Amino acid sequence: MLQRPLDRRPPSATIRQVNRLVFHFVLLAAWLLPIGAGFAQTASTRPEAGASEEPTSIRVLLLTIGPGDEVFELFGHNALVVSDPASGFEAAYNWGVFDFNQPDFVTRFIRGRMLYRLEALDLGRSIAEYRQGQRDAKLTELNLSPAQKRRLLQLCVANDTDANREYTYNYYTDNCSTRVRDMLNAATGNQIAEQLKTQPADPPTTLRWHTARIASQAPWFYLVVSIFMGADLDRPLSKWEESFLPKYLQKHLGEVSVTWADGSVHPILGGSFVVAESGGRVEPAGPPSWGWMFLLAGLAYGAAVLFASRIGRNATNSLRTGGRWVGWVGLPWAGLCVGLGVVATVGWFFTDHTGTRNNVNWLQLSPLSLPILVVMVLLVWGRWPSWAVAAAALPVVLSVVGVAVMLALDQMKSPVLLFALPAHMGVLAAVVRLKGRSRRTVT
Repeated sequence: MLQRPLDRRPPSATIRQVNRLVFHFVLLAAWLLPIGAGFAQTASTRPEAGASEEPTSIRVLLLTIGPGDEVFELFGHNALVVSDPASGFEAAYNWGVFDFNQPDFVTRFIRGRMLYRLEALDLGRSIAEYRQGQRDAKLTELNLSPAQKRRLLQLCVANDTDANREYTYNYYTDNCSTRVRDMLNAATGNQIAEQLKTQPADPPTTLRWHTARIASQAPWFYLVVSIFMGADLDRPLSKWEESFLPKYLQKHLGEVSVTWADGSVHPILGGSFVVAESGGRVEPAGPPSWGWMFLLAGLAYGAAVLFASRIGRNATNSLRTGGRWVGWVGLPWAGLCVGLGVVATVGWFFTDHTGTRNNVNWLQLSPLSLPILVVMVLLVWGRWPSWAVAAAALPVVLSVVGVAVMLALDQMKSPVLLFALPAHMGVLAAVVRLKGRSRRTVT
């Protein structure tokens, strides 16, 4: 999925930052321009969308690519390859191309309106890139009738125009893999949808399950998606929906048969052959069991805040000393709660990201935690607000409500809760301990 075949990144992050403009220039010169030249050379031999002759010599293949090292490569990728030995035409129709330099790229990404586009890429050059990146790549023959091949070619050619090339990308419902799936489905007269939409994924899976499984290859990415994935991702998938992943599209097409005009029935997948190997990279079989780490981290943090409240207990001005320690230790967590809560709110209500809606984690990391953030700032300044306990209790109440909601919806799948609840309770216990010494004046 999230594929950018036109990108070659420098190996060093420092070099990438310092030479960003040079990198984009080299990228444009070394990759985009040669591709443009290739289009010019193949345009004269490209079949027209309205061609009447039956394309008996045409071969159609599914190109399935495994995960790569970059985050946007973790979900894999695929393309449709159309080859006509008679005319010499060959193209890999790839719906996974995006450009960091497109207008309003950052704004579109934040709002969930990223533009991806179709490119008819050179197959040999694409395979060379996957080999260089040590990514699995497999070509699988598609057993389509001459009429179905003709229809598929018409659809690809019609998509490969300025009017239709770009589309609004959705990670789960409209991506490089679903575009390939939908093209094949249209070419076969809806036969693929009829067979896969009624079959549940086996074993049962959800979008959250797959996202957590794949994101675990990059722990920081796993943490981010764990925070912002919403409850809408917990619906059980059909095999049709699960085909948003290239690997699973190939897997489920292996169960599909198509009927030709003469009434004969054929498995849609023919023979396969490997064109690039990964060098031993193995995709995770399931989500990681990292919940215990989140729980231990939350307990450790909560204990640290509570311990901070004991510092200075024997000093003359113990409330001020302990309060400042609590403020400094609690301030980062309170700031994260508010900041991430604001981002979660925006993702839920003000973007087109379907995966961030109905996010129960909003009750763990909420902008409603702003009062405790103010308390932490005041404690750092040596001030004791009389409403500190109420402010510290609010995140705990929200977190407990979140637990109840997750239990009611059978969504106890987010590791965020395992950190947040003990962390919130540690802050509350620390503030309550400070209140016990609040008879002393703090100025």
